Amino acid sequence: MLADQSAGVYATAGELRDSLAMTRAGLAALMVRAPVAGRLTAFTLLPGQMVKPGDAVGQVDSERAWKLIADVDQFYLGRVRAGLKAVADIDGSGVPLTFLKVLPQVTEGRFRVELAFDGAALTGLNRGQTLDVRLTLGADRPAVVAPAGGWLDAGGTVAFVLTGENRAVRRAITTGRRNPDQVEVTSGLAPGDRIVTSPLAAYTPYQTLLLR
Repeated sequence: MLADQSAGVYATAGELRDSLAMTRAGLAALMVRAPVAGRLTAFTLLPGQMVKPGDAVGQVDSERAWKLIADVDQFYLGRVRAGLKAVADIDGSGVPLTFLKVLPQVTEGRFRVELAFDGAALTGLNRGQTLDVRLTLGADRPAVVAPAGGWLDAGGTVAFVLTGENRAVRRAITTGRRNPDQVEVTSGLAPGDRIVTSPLAAYTPYQTLLLR
């Protein structure tokens, strides 16, 4: 009699274990799991909301694979390439970056680049965050520079230099490196010279301009 009761108890316990396993399997099937480890963002799912396989319920940011996207002035399109190095300012520290990809399509005077963070994973970054990035395309050296402007439309080979007598005298110059704000003048101007920066297309035949 006791043996029969023990067998019944064991059988009941087995059925309970099987039922518990089925319940856990059913619960696991209802759980949504991310395919990769990371931080869950853009999670807008609401209680009671119905979703089906393939629906986006959130976004997982991998903190070991941050990528920076930047728009660069088209002036540098011929000088920027994959593999160049840059430095991002994050909380006062310089973090090295490497150019991964250069997208040469120009939109509104700018083209887009993608950069990756070098070294260990970073913490405290957020998707959409803005960072200051410094890219050096050449070694620093002393130079005479002038503001970029309409006067460069004449080809950057001529400047009208102010003489201090309400006059500006035509002078041949040569230019070098440029950025959107400044141009390097490699010959023809000395430090302290003042020039006319308005468009010169109508004045290039003249040797002297009278200023009013």
